[in-house]
This record gives sequence, C-alpha cells and structure tokens, in this order.
Amino acid sequence: ATMAVGGTKTAFILLATFLLDRAGRRVLLLVSTVGITLSLVLLGVSFSLALPAGVAIFAQCAYVSFFSVGLGPVTWVLVSEIYPLSIRAKAIGLGTMLNRLVSGSIAISFLSLSQALTPAGTFYLFSGVGVLSVVFVATLVPETRGKTLEQLESFFFRSGRGRRRPKHLVRAAAAAAAADRGGGDDVDDDRRPLTAGADDEEEEEEEGQETFEMSALDEARQTLRPGSI
Repeated sequence: ATMAVGGTKTAFILLATFLLDRAGRRVLLLVSTVGITLSLVLLGVSFSLALPAGVAIFAQCAYVSFFSVGLGPVTWVLVSEIYPLSIRAKAIGLGTMLNRLVSGSIAISFLSLSQALTPAGTFYLFSGVGVLSVVFVATLVPETRGKTLEQLESFFFRSGRGRRRPKHLVRAAAAAAAADRGGGDDVDDDRRPLTAGADDEEEEEEEGQETFEMSALDEARQTLRPGSI
C-alpha cells in the first residue's frame, strides 16, 4: 500500500507539470478539490461499512493523486502570481507559515479526532472541509494563466472603488487612454516637462483613477472573472 501511494503521488506530480500551462490553474484546482472530497467520502464509507481493505487503499491512492495534480503544486504557483510585487515576499511567507501550521495541527490532532469521532466521522469531517474548498475555488479563484501582473492586480482591487489604486496601474490606464486620443505624451512621466506643477500631477492622477475605473478594471473583470476558464 505504501509503494502504491508513493508511486501514484510521483506519477501525478509529473502529470501536473505538463498540465499547468495547458489546462490552467483554476481547472486543476477544481478537479483536485472535487476529487479530494469524493476520495474522503469514500474513505469514510469504507470505514462505516467495514468494506474490504482494498477500497480504503484505492480511496487513499485517489486522494493522493488528486492532491498531487492540483492543490499540491498549483497552490505554490498561484500564490506567486496573485500578490502585488510590493507585498509578494511577505504574503507568500505568511501563507507558507499558515500552511505548515494547519498541516501540523491536522497531523497532531488526527488520532484524537479519530477517537472522538471514529475514523469514519473524521474523514466525513475532512470531506466537509473539501466541499468548502470546492465552493471557494469555484467562486473566488480566477484563472491566472497568461494574465499580466496589471490585470491580476486590477481584478483583486475590483471591490474597493473608493480606494486608491497603485500608481503604476493608474498611469498605465491613463497612458492607454491618452494614446487612444493621440496624446500619449501628456502622461509620459519620462517626457513630461520638469516644471510641471503639483496641480498637473494631481489632475493626471485623478484622470488615471477615473480611466482605471472605466477601462482597466472592467477589462480585468471580464478576463479574470471566476466563471471564465
């Protein structure tokens, strides 16, 4: 059984490396979370009904395979893509710490949970968490394959219309709008006269904010909404 689980994990990790840029991150996460949930339910059923050991081994191999093709590798790819550069290092470090703490807590508490809830009840509990993960991925996780950092930041800033957007996004949106009007030189910081006053800069930023709201943000919503795969 140990060799079967180890071989399955290795094979599906290799498969994930080929599917990441072909199927997309969101698709793999959806397949992974659904498969993990069903595998945990099967494990619970195998203990509840005292099914042959082969059923539990199959369910465990299925769990490992679904984890290795999605949640295992895709999680670390996704977190390196969704955070802005200004907080990326701290955010990934915090996420990694929480991941290890939760994993360690589950490993430490598993025997206690099994005694309190029975093994079947414990796996049913975990499958309930799996259902929540399916809902989370389906409703909140966007597809990041082939998206620029600007599009990703725009998507994650969509809910705070009153908040100030990052200046590089504001300037990029303003530059794009000015280029469409044939006046791109007006918003080019490198070519703007050094005598430009604070009022001009503030006016430019306000224009960029408005342009960001009307163009860049809407485009990001369309291209990155959770329903698009």
